[in-house]
Amino acid sequence: MFKSASTAQRRGAAAFMKFLLSDKQTIHWAKQTGYVPLTKTAQHRASYRRYLAKHPNAKAAVSSIQYGYQDPAFLGYNQYFTALNKASDQLVTNQATPKQALTTLQQTTEHVLK
Repeated sequence: MFKSASTAQRRGAAAFMKFLLSDKQTIHWAKQTGYVPLTKTAQHRASYRRYLAKHPNAKAAVSSIQYGYQDPAFLGYNQYFTALNKASDQLVTNQATPKQALTTLQQTTEHVLK
């Protein structure tokens, strides 16, 4: 996205991201959508804590963050993840043997990583 952008477009994109990540904006966004604020500092701000006190259902998402897991990101991850889900589905529904599903998954993964 940024390779083809002009200097002004790059500066504009950076300014917009800075705006979105500001505590005030990310807290506003979180309150309006029910999502967790984008930054840890915003999650700890008094205004967001007051919001959580008034809306106890919103606490679940924030409380669960410590137990979350994020897959490592790499080029081709989407294709890999799709192949992984397909293999899992085939195994669960008996459409493929473990050997068939895992062999296909390995081949796809190797192709994606190349």
